[in-house]
Amino acid sequence: MVTAVRTLDNFIGGSWVPASGDRVREIVSPVTGETIAEAPDASSADVDGAVAAARAAQPRWAAMSAWERADICHAIADLIVERREEFARALSLEQGKPYAAEALPDIDETAENFRIAAEDVKRMETAVIPSRDQNKRIFTFRKPNGVYACITPWNFPTLIPVELIAPGIAAGNTIVMKPSEWTPVAMANFMQIMADAGLPAGVVNAVYGGGEVGELLVTHPGIDCIGFVGSHGTAERIVRAAGLKRSLIEASGNGPVIVCEDADLERAAQGAVFGGFFCAGQVCCATERVLVHERVHDRFLDEVVKASAEWRLGDPFDPATKVGPMNNEPTAHKMDTHVADAVDKGATVVLG
Repeated sequence: MVTAVRTLDNFIGGSWVPASGDRVREIVSPVTGETIAEAPDASSADVDGAVAAARAAQPRWAAMSAWERADICHAIADLIVERREEFARALSLEQGKPYAAEALPDIDETAENFRIAAEDVKRMETAVIPSRDQNKRIFTFRKPNGVYACITPWNFPTLIPVELIAPGIAAGNTIVMKPSEWTPVAMANFMQIMADAGLPAGVVNAVYGGGEVGELLVTHPGIDCIGFVGSHGTAERIVRAAGLKRSLIEASGNGPVIVCEDADLERAAQGAVFGGFFCAGQVCCATERVLVHERVHDRFLDEVVKASAEWRLGDPFDPATKVGPMNNEPTAHKMDTHVADAVDKGATVVLG
């Protein structure tokens, strides 16, 4: 039972700053159906403040040695591990992930990504270029790109952000994060951990809101580069809006699972089912279609039903649960629409 509703503030320049936007979003747990937080949208002024903080911090952060930045990344990883159970429980409550099967592994991998970035940056190689003049030596140096705006989705609210944050800050960049409007609590918890671990003020900032806030960031003149993971449609809009800014974009989209006549049907079914049920199917590369050779169709379907029985749907905090609730109503409605459309076209529901 939730006893208090948390109000989320923007994290700007190392401090929690109340948002000045007009819209307040209720963050509803898909596990309990209760409101667990209120997240006011950032205003244009809030975005300006976050970008200004990142720009002010970037020269000092970049001037530190790679080893110093790596030490801070390791400190962040250490604190994530220390608080892993608390962090994972909050993640399950907000996102719906099964605590034991997915949330804890997500948090462990979040910490590991900081360690990987810390070690990678200490070993980044540069070229020594031959010179026509034998008395000259030509060296190359890696320079950080500057200030990144990073926009991330709700299906992995810590793991996907860290794939941008960890290498980004290890290399000397600073960041303004805009998490999904469905899972801002995870980002707020993440900001607190980084601050407590000693990350200098302004190196990573966070503002909350929907697409309007993301557009303010992408088009902001103080943003040098864009990092985005999400839908194909949003990716296209970002590319058009960002102009010539460097962009690192991972957009959704996947191909079908193809089962040939000579396939190991048990293994193929287990793989297809895993892809369909992991994270409640809310992954860009989830199993959405399976193309099966007609001669093995019926046997493959039997194996799918058998494999599906091992995936227990239930309370994310029950250790036996392998599939939690879908994160939000639009996604659940989309699934219902897909099933209804398939049935209308002649499909038969064999399980569920």
